[in-house]
Amino acid sequence: MRGLLSRLDRLETRRGVTDEDRERERRMIREAAEHANYCFTHEGHYSVKFGYKLCTLQEALGIQELFLITDTGVFAGVDGKPVTAYTQTLAEEWYWDHLLCWPPDPRFIHDEDEQAFYTHDGDVALSRDFVDLRVFLGDRCGCDECLTRRGEEGSQL
Repeated sequence: MRGLLSRLDRLETRRGVTDEDRERERRMIREAAEHANYCFTHEGHYSVKFGYKLCTLQEALGIQELFLITDTGVFAGVDGKPVTAYTQTLAEEWYWDHLLCWPPDPRFIHDEDEQAFYTHDGDVALSRDFVDLRVFLGDRCGCDECLTRRGEEGSQL
């Protein structure tokens, strides 16, 4: 694991990421993971319909915490995958929640190998690393480019 972290540090250094930037990102990841773990274990917010039975995501996944927080970093509780970006905490939560939803969300096609949900247009909507909020919250931008992409005419601005 140390080798992975040192390679990540070298890549970030080449991109001009400072030690302060890295530390801030690590702090944000840790805080988001702590918050997610609190909700996951204490508040029961994570419940899904699973095989026509309502159970918690914790029960469905068979884990005690959504994220493992150690001195060396934050890791996914399901399989130990390193969490390397703040936004990955939300993606990890939502991915497992959507994977275990019953009935499945008809807006998405799940690719088990890629661990991702795709829209029917083939765009990534959700993976363990990424959430496209436009898919979940709506893409109602009124600029000409967005209107064209949606097949609408005229500006709403």
